[in-house]
Amino acid sequence: MVARFPMASLLGWLLLMLFLGGCSGEDAQGERPNFLFVVSDQQHYQALGVVDGFFTTPNLDALAGQSVFFTRAFVSSPQCSPSRSSLYTGLYPHKTGVIGNTGSIDAEGNKIGQLPESLKTIGEYLKPAGYRTAYIGKWHLGEVGRHAQGYDVRHFDTFRGGDNTSDSKKSELAMAFLAKMGQGKKRPPFALFLNYTDPHDVYEYGGLSKDPEPIETLARGVALPQSYYAEVFSSKPEAQSLYMERDGDRRFKDKPEDVWKSYRGFYRAKVQ
Repeated sequence: MVARFPMASLLGWLLLMLFLGGCSGEDAQGERPNFLFVVSDQQHYQALGVVDGFFTTPNLDALAGQSVFFTRAFVSSPQCSPSRSSLYTGLYPHKTGVIGNTGSIDAEGNKIGQLPESLKTIGEYLKPAGYRTAYIGKWHLGEVGRHAQGYDVRHFDTFRGGDNTSDSKKSELAMAFLAKMGQGKKRPPFALFLNYTDPHDVYEYGGLSKDPEPIETLARGVALPQSYYAEVFSSKPEAQSLYMERDGDRRFKDKPEDVWKSYRGFYRAKVQ
């Protein structure tokens, strides 16, 4: 998690750490810092057990207890590809040119979900600086192309041609990389970028039609947040009501509470 700065500052922050103490990039013990960057997809900032006991996230809770835990953050875009372009380049979407999800085109037919090869990702800065770099998991920025050169270990999921890797497999690949990095006396510093898909697969929820788990099972013991009862779309930006009417959540419009409870129960399972 990051502090209340735009996500676009992440690259600058990491590079600042790298070059602290002159250009040696060394920490107080004289060693260059390692970077482990883990990204979940579609996880609400409150979807952590340490924040909301409804969720079961023991490992993240333990990490939060040993860390500087920031409670305020914002992303450069509410969409996956534009936000991810900021994370890995340090630029806002209007600078990366990624202003829509992969596969999107504008009115003139231009691709607006492809990260240009003219831009460098963080791996393309760290690898020439002597880091052993790895990118594992969701890319969702179009064709990888030249960007692959920034990573010694490459397992990009572009979501084209069925190249998606399961999250459990991503963990295995990451652990294998870390185990290898732990061997040898003169091992280089590493930067591992691990990009999970879940809980994005909450979109697989089928409680409105056929589902192996019926609505009654998923909804059992689930309470809806106070916002469900207290907030109305009339007090929100129009984009939110349009999303409910036309986009991903349109199938939930005017559905009973049990459907929403089962959906929240399904989401909890995906977060876990």
